[in-house]
Amino acid sequence: MGFSQGYGPAIDENSKKTLAKAIELGCTFWDSAVVYGGGHNEALLGEFFRESGARDKVFLASKCGFQVRARCLTCGLSSAEVDRSGAG
Repeated sequence: MGFSQGYGPAIDENSKKTLAKAIELGCTFWDSAVVYGGGHNEALLGEFFRESGARDKVFLASKCGFQVRARCLTCGLSSAEVDRSGAG
């Protein structure tokens, strides 16, 4: 789910409406990654869940180990890197 990269500027309110509609239609397995939008996508999901109270309605898969730092994609699966991915 790339609300924050690849399709033009991100408009958070439109993205949140789309997420709410997805739940309404029964789409409850969501896939994201911390690298989408440089972390913006995951922050958007967190905001949506806090505002909607819908976290228990969705199974969320999130990929880790990749980071965009200084416009460069880096990766690592050390415990420190995985922890750093989840901290954003």
